[in-house]
Amino acid sequence: MPSGDMTRVLGILSSLYPHVETLEEFADHTVFREGQRAVLIEPTDTTRFISFVRGVFVCTDKTLQDVPSCNQISTVPELLAFVLNNTKRKKKRNVLAHGYGYTFQDRDADQFKFHGEITQSAAYIHGSDLWKRICQRLGTDVSKYLLESCSLFVTVPPSSAFQVCGVPVYDRVSMSTGISRFHLGYKRNGTTRNSRGRSEVRNGGWEFQRSGGRKRRWDGGRDTGKRKGEEVSLGGKREREEVEGDGCLPGKRRWDGGRDTGKRKGEEVSLGGEREEVEGDGCLPGKRRWDGGRDTGKRKGEEVSLGGKREREEVEGDGCLPGKGRWDGGRDTGKRKGEEVSLGGKREEVEGDGYLPGKRRCTQREAPTVSSGTSDRKHRTLETNGVKRPVEVISLTKGPTQSLQVFNGSSNVEPVSAEMERLRKPMEQLSGPGRPLEAVMVTIAPAESSKQVSDGTGNIEQMSMKTGHRRPAAVVQRPVEEQSGPVSATVHVEGGPSWRTGSFPPLSHSQSFIRTLGMLYGGRGMRRFLLNRKRKSRDEGPRRLQGRDLVRLVFFEGVAYLNGAERKPERLPRRFFTLVPLFCQLLRRHRRCPYSKILQRVCPAVGQGDMASLLPQHSAPHRVYLFVRECLNAVVPSEFWGSDHNRFKFLSAVRNFLSMGKFERMSLAELMWKMKVNDCDWLKISKTGRCPPSELSYRTRVLGQLLAWLLDGYVLGLVRAMFYVTESMGQKNALRFYRYQVWAKLQELALSGHLSKGQMSELTLAQVTSLPKTTVISRLRFIPKTEGMRPITRVIGADAKTRLFQTRVKELLDVLGVCVRSSPSLLGSTVWGLTDIHRVLSSITPAQKDKPQPLYFVKVDVSGAYDSLPHTRLLEVIGQVLSHVQEELFSVRCYAKVWADTHEGLKKTFVRQADTVASTNMKGFVMALQREGKVHDAILVEQHFSTDIHGKDVLEFFTQMLSSCVVQFGKKSFRQCQGIPQGSVASSLLCCLCYGHMENLLFPNVSQRGGTLMAGVPQYGCVVNPQKVAVNFPLGEGGSCPAGVRLLPLHCLFPWCGLLLNTHTLDVHNNYGSYAGLSLRYSLTLGSAHCAGQQMKRKLMSILRFKCHALFLDLKTNSLEAVYSNIYKLVLLHAFRFHACAQSLPFGQKVGGNHSYFLNLIWDLAEYTNQLVRLCNKGLSLGCKALTGSLQYEAVELIYCLAFLLVLSRHRPLYYHLLAPLRTRKRKLEGKLVGLRLARIRQAATPKMPEDFKAIRA
Repeated sequence: MPSGDMTRVLGILSSLYPHVETLEEFADHTVFREGQRAVLIEPTDTTRFISFVRGVFVCTDKTLQDVPSCNQISTVPELLAFVLNNTKRKKKRNVLAHGYGYTFQDRDADQFKFHGEITQSAAYIHGSDLWKRICQRLGTDVSKYLLESCSLFVTVPPSSAFQVCGVPVYDRVSMSTGISRFHLGYKRNGTTRNSRGRSEVRNGGWEFQRSGGRKRRWDGGRDTGKRKGEEVSLGGKREREEVEGDGCLPGKRRWDGGRDTGKRKGEEVSLGGEREEVEGDGCLPGKRRWDGGRDTGKRKGEEVSLGGKREREEVEGDGCLPGKGRWDGGRDTGKRKGEEVSLGGKREEVEGDGYLPGKRRCTQREAPTVSSGTSDRKHRTLETNGVKRPVEVISLTKGPTQSLQVFNGSSNVEPVSAEMERLRKPMEQLSGPGRPLEAVMVTIAPAESSKQVSDGTGNIEQMSMKTGHRRPAAVVQRPVEEQSGPVSATVHVEGGPSWRTGSFPPLSHSQSFIRTLGMLYGGRGMRRFLLNRKRKSRDEGPRRLQGRDLVRLVFFEGVAYLNGAERKPERLPRRFFTLVPLFCQLLRRHRRCPYSKILQRVCPAVGQGDMASLLPQHSAPHRVYLFVRECLNAVVPSEFWGSDHNRFKFLSAVRNFLSMGKFERMSLAELMWKMKVNDCDWLKISKTGRCPPSELSYRTRVLGQLLAWLLDGYVLGLVRAMFYVTESMGQKNALRFYRYQVWAKLQELALSGHLSKGQMSELTLAQVTSLPKTTVISRLRFIPKTEGMRPITRVIGADAKTRLFQTRVKELLDVLGVCVRSSPSLLGSTVWGLTDIHRVLSSITPAQKDKPQPLYFVKVDVSGAYDSLPHTRLLEVIGQVLSHVQEELFSVRCYAKVWADTHEGLKKTFVRQADTVASTNMKGFVMALQREGKVHDAILVEQHFSTDIHGKDVLEFFTQMLSSCVVQFGKKSFRQCQGIPQGSVASSLLCCLCYGHMENLLFPNVSQRGGTLMAGVPQYGCVVNPQKVAVNFPLGEGGSCPAGVRLLPLHCLFPWCGLLLNTHTLDVHNNYGSYAGLSLRYSLTLGSAHCAGQQMKRKLMSILRFKCHALFLDLKTNSLEAVYSNIYKLVLLHAFRFHACAQSLPFGQKVGGNHSYFLNLIWDLAEYTNQLVRLCNKGLSLGCKALTGSLQYEAVELIYCLAFLLVLSRHRPLYYHLLAPLRTRKRKLEGKLVGLRLARIRQAATPKMPEDFKAIRA
């Protein structure tokens, strides 16, 4: 093992890969086809080689099954070239191929030669003698397997690693939580209920936490806790009570030895003796008797026997028709609906869960498929060679079309042991014996016309029964992480509705999303509305849409059908015949609907006036909803809804969607929540008869496609046609809905005002046509402000010249960044954020606190800082900055970093770094980062490395960019003569360099005369807006100030850049005035998550980390009173955020349904805040358990109790279960914190609701 502590890196890899081992361990259990064992380390090897081999981790999803030959049939460069060419040709993801320029034109090119510049990872292997020796000893086939199918990580002491090959590890790190409804957290200490009301599990127990509020304690072989739903004991005598949950009535069940004498809902299987089954989950009461290996009773639904010869009868239940199935040894000769899993022998399967009839053959090599969701456990008996053994069957289901069965039995059972040992053993090596596994399967395309097949290697694929094409299903097994971590090794496949993406069959409802971004920047009228478009046909030409066209667009081909896509299938299925007249009726109603009259009545607006009067004329989301509701009622036939219940549920979803923020989304699962599928008669082939689960699943999918089209196609299209939807400055992510007449007038006034400043000149048609083909055209749009419109210019496009232009702009930013790092004086007094402000204040605050003296503050706002910069001055400034580096060569490295956070789980970030030093390989780069203290306990993945950037080329590009800046607005084109685009990534640095040059030139020392900025600096385009100037001293004679200038007292809280600075002590506070009148709902991007509770926790934790900055919490620069006040206001605002998140939980979830989880979340936030406070005050003693120091943990926790009680008590019915524990904990903490410490907290919490918080809307 390499020197250093790689424990945390190994922990990260173990949480993401089922199999993690060193290269030495991989070679030790590798036996070649010839029968000899691989020998990687020989006695004569050097210590350097041995240490290197032991420092390479091999990570895979499955073990190597068929070990090939040990022969060496190619050299390392030839093998590397073959792997690179093959990877690029097959379009696979591999770190080795990042940036490799393989061309697809020459298919006959030599596959054993490099056809482009190789990356640093490939060069690292190509030029290493150590890798050459490894490839020689393992053979070509095994080396190819390692480079192509495995993920290799090389450790870099003392504590980091980098990835050499394989699919990038950051693909496995999801920023959202997993999709399982169960949260399993391992508690190292024992079980107690502490003073805060938090449940803890000790003595190495596991705590089972379910989203509905269930907890279960597992201690050894005995389950001592209580939970809702089914619970299984592995043996022994036990009494258990079941508490109510998920619609189950309270009940008791007694387990005595091998006999189950109690009753419960749903299916129940005993390992021996007699068993009774009671009514539950909509099933009729029934009894079933299990006698030895033979099942002589009857039950509803599907039944599987794992061994022995047995006849089975299925009684009618859950809408299924009676059926009979026969199991004979390892073969099931009967037929049934739904998927059937056999651990051995052959199997036939008929239609079920939305799939068309088909047969499937399952062999012993098929692995159990896994899909997360709801769960139930069953105990059954497996008979092998005449011996009966108990088997635990855990069934998980998510949605109507995905299912899981995991069989867990004795290791002596032949059919089970081979599969379970292969699934369980690697994870036990990583997580310890007895640690539960969570297996997740994400099906890429579950559909009516597809089924799962196995390729013989354990890989599960989706095969379309129409086309025969296969698509892989992502199968990942991993140890279950703690509740606090949002770690997920599952790559969640997400997308839009099928009609828009053309993904048929569609994704599952939980993976299909409708985004509010689809509404933005419309307002072009009804001409481009979907129902007004014409279908292009090769034979007939464009024609108006008909009912049959809409059926195909919504359910089969998608929007591509309008462009003449081939019809698939050629003939509509019989189920959709009834939809054709309904869609014809919808089209007729649409063409007769008076949209304009409805709009003017519901959302009246006047399109005339000045900008000040037009800016407030935006329609509220509720008014837009009323317009959409009236249009839906007038256009959509009532037969589509099936019932008023469904129509009301859809309208409620529309109202919620229109009230969302800019970056939020709604899943199709939320849209379908509580929809009554069987109310829709048009979904039914037969109007009478029963509905089996497979038919119900298919109906649900079809109804989901229709509702997704109604929301994403009709509603969003209607909003885009009638309104211009945009964000606004100072309103966070809230959206404004402007009538297109109003917005057209606003844009006209904004453009005329923009042109009047002489910053752009209009181009004639001849000038536009004569522009070079390499010219990149930017697009201009305006964003509403409080008193005007802000112009935003961006380069938008995906063509080659646009991508090249954006790459060159990034290179400009990189080179300028290197120059600024080497010469910080180029920026003058520029600060880049809170960290820079804290650094500057830390240098002057101690002296001010020791010897206070009067301080004078000035805040100046420059009007149009970006748009007013003269091009001549910009060229002069940038030319001086780049004058010393024109002959230098710059290197740019893009890499990803993955690390583990204690409270937020696995995290990833992407970094782009430029430098002038000679290029180093990835190992040397990681070592340098660790020496500088920038990286520790992390995994790095190189994405791109470039060394061909010259300073003179950057200056030439910048000159060309300024001289040929063409902006398009509508049908007009302009040349920008002054200023720089606000939407460019380099704009901020260019502006700061220009004003830094002005500062160094005009203000080397403070002028005694003053007034320079107020008068303006025209050579730099600097014009001050006096309405935004603030000072704490008089500017004119007699204590007066010019008109519009704000004069503040000498000692005050001075506002600047969202901060409040104490002009006497230099204490820093946050300015919460920007939240006035704004709902915190729009400052958070919540959207739809698989685990809403964990997504909420991750969001609150990440915000807390950014807000708890040393600028506000450092006791070296702030007084103790200021720090306490900052903590209280920060926590109080976080309580508002907590309420906003709780109100946005999907599927009608409430805090009361799992109040223990949310109570523990509050305590976790308090603990995290305490850690962040101590991190900001390293070297200071803030207090310990003996209540010494100036800021104890109990003080932080009491502040949380006070703030959350203040906010949550306003909504008592919602947080009834949280208020009592908070009050109890508050009283205990007040008893501990007495005297000065308690008085300090009460001082910070007075007044309870500060003035700047009273205007905040939760």
